[in-house]
Amino acid sequence: MDLLSGLLLLGVVMAIIAMIARELFDDSITGLTAVYARESSNPVENSLVGSVGRIIEVPEEEGANLRIRIGTEIWSARLRPGDESRPTVGSEVKVTAVDGMILNVEENQAI
Repeated sequence: MDLLSGLLLLGVVMAIIAMIARELFDDSITGLTAVYARESSNPVENSLVGSVGRIIEVPEEEGANLRIRIGTEIWSARLRPGDESRPTVGSEVKVTAVDGMILNVEENQAI
């Protein structure tokens, strides 16, 4: 019975120390784990580049962003500079780069 009481007391003391440490050092601990937990500086970019999506909306005005669907998500996108062809709804595009929340895409060349 003394062993159980001692283990319970030890658990309570450890929980209190952990709460105090978290309150005192939360910002520095969070910053350190965020730096070391990521594989790259922009994990979203790595996961989207190379993805294939379909155009769901082509704006009327020149220079406006397309809307594309990749999986279940809808993104704003722009064709890479130099593509003069007018894209059509339903055509496939491939992501070449990520610029903030806008994807740079090019027409997907099926082999």
